[in-house]
Amino acid sequence: MTIAKKVGLFIALTLALGFTIHQIELRRFFPSKAETFHHPSIETSSIQCPATSVSYTPDNTVFLVDFHYVIAQMDWKEAWSNFSKHPNKFKVSMRLVSYLFKKVSGFKNDKESILERYLNKNSTNKKYLDSNTKLINSYKLDHNTVELLRELKQKGYKLFFFSDMLPETLAVQKERQPELFKLFYAINIRAPQNDFASKLTAERYIDMKEFVTKKLGKAPEHYLFLDDKKANAKEAYKAGICSIIFTTATQAEKVLRKLKIL
Repeated sequence: MTIAKKVGLFIALTLALGFTIHQIELRRFFPSKAETFHHPSIETSSIQCPATSVSYTPDNTVFLVDFHYVIAQMDWKEAWSNFSKHPNKFKVSMRLVSYLFKKVSGFKNDKESILERYLNKNSTNKKYLDSNTKLINSYKLDHNTVELLRELKQKGYKLFFFSDMLPETLAVQKERQPELFKLFYAINIRAPQNDFASKLTAERYIDMKEFVTKKLGKAPEHYLFLDDKKANAKEAYKAGICSIIFTTATQAEKVLRKLKIL
């Protein structure tokens, strides 16, 4: 087997490992505390909400929408193409593997979990940095999700883009998907303003509620958070935010119909 083929096999295994880890994270169950689930008509594996007797309406409800694995899914073909053109395949492969293992074992701090920063650490080579940006942005829109968001906006609900991506990644996505971002009332990402805090910290959701209130000029009654990770939903719940655990647009639509939003 040639060196090129060995490297190719290595990155394929790396990407497969990353996908597996991501799926395992999705299948984690919340601790079985029945009191944390307050919608008897909704299956507990799909939603975690504070108790409420107030109906959801466009006037009192906003949506917080994640990007990765909600609005967009990994484009494996593009990822492979971007990797094949990468100037330092071995280096980025080793850093991807290291990052994935740290994701499982736990990062030293919240800032260490920023993938872009992890891959780019101690590097000033522009070609290497640009290639990492392309690799990280190997995603394609889930058009069913986009249509669902469009329907919510048409009904009068305000949508807030709520992601852990960095400003430079956002710039790439806005250039690639200008029509998508017209759906959103405002954008909130990891940035200096929130000390680059991730959605794995309850403080990020508290800050997000303040961000929404400032943008609207009032505090909404309900925040509905569409995200694929249960760990994020647990932190959002601490801030009084209702989370719908996203698997597919069809599943999310069923939940929204049960909540009489659609």
